[in-house]
Amino acid sequence: MRGIASSDGKPIGLSFNISASLCNSSLMKTAQVSLFSPQCVHEGRIYQLKLFCDKDYPEKPPSVRFHSRINMTCVNHETGLVEPKKFVLLTNWQREYTMEDILTQLKKEMAAPQNRKLVQPPEGTYF
Repeated sequence: MRGIASSDGKPIGLSFNISASLCNSSLMKTAQVSLFSPQCVHEGRIYQLKLFCDKDYPEKPPSVRFHSRINMTCVNHETGLVEPKKFVLLTNWQREYTMEDILTQLKKEMAAPQNRKLVQPPEGTYF
């Protein structure tokens, strides 16, 4: 677990497991993420998401898609895709960024004022 802070300075925890598999010439990483943040609708929830790295990775960012249903401003509500134009880390991608950087920034987004109080779909529902 990593200690990071939300935009209001309150600590939030980051806990994740990542498994990787090779499909054709693309790398797919599956992450299971949980958030520990007081007074946040995501507290104690576990989300599954996938990061797809194609042949242009790390020059270009991976595709990030939630498998678990989640309501966030940067996530497409029909597909679960994290929309690069709405997620700064993917918009301003640098070769040095890691999968952990993506997950850490997603955690910060979950705890951000625009996302922390959004009504969430029931746990155990998927895209």
